[in-house]
Amino acid sequence: MKPQNRSFIRADLRDLQVQDSGAPDGAFTIRGHAAVFNKLSHDLGGFVEKIEPGAFTNALSRDPDVLAVWDHDTRYTLARTRNKTLDLVEDDFGLLAWMRVAPTSYAEDLRVLMERGDIDQASFMFTIAQERADWSGNENDPIVFTIEEVGELYDVTVTGRGAYPQTDMSVEGRSARLTNALQQG
Repeated sequence: MKPQNRSFIRADLRDLQVQDSGAPDGAFTIRGHAAVFNKLSHDLGGFVEKIEPGAFTNALSRDPDVLAVWDHDTRYTLARTRNKTLDLVEDDFGLLAWMRVAPTSYAEDLRVLMERGDIDQASFMFTIAQERADWSGNENDPIVFTIEEVGELYDVTVTGRGAYPQTDMSVEGRSARLTNALQQG
């Protein structure tokens, strides 16, 4: 079930109670944006970066073996493109990740933290194939590196604080699907 050509509605879901996805093996799903387009990152050490739309197109076209992990730590692997438990697509907002997470003990811990709202952002590990640097010349302004093309994509990660604060990750379940259905009429 690969999400394609969907429209999304953003809504405040702080009071949402997440329940089991109904999968017989106890697996659950996490979805959100591991990267966002045309947004500035936090200061990354005297510079900031932003990502152009389409920057992931070539990397994704090569069908890379990408892991979904917790805080860039492969000891906490949640899903993987190679076994089709992780789907990655570019949408208008950024790099959308959808993962079917196995019912491991660390995944259950992560789920609790995500349901509480402690962890709700994302990040990704990659190489840069093409970028450009812009600087206004003012010593108080950081250099802005614009990523035009991602070279290799190694992981997408669920984290408490990513380089881009506009990223989003959340647990999906029956309650989330019901809330989305009600909001869409």
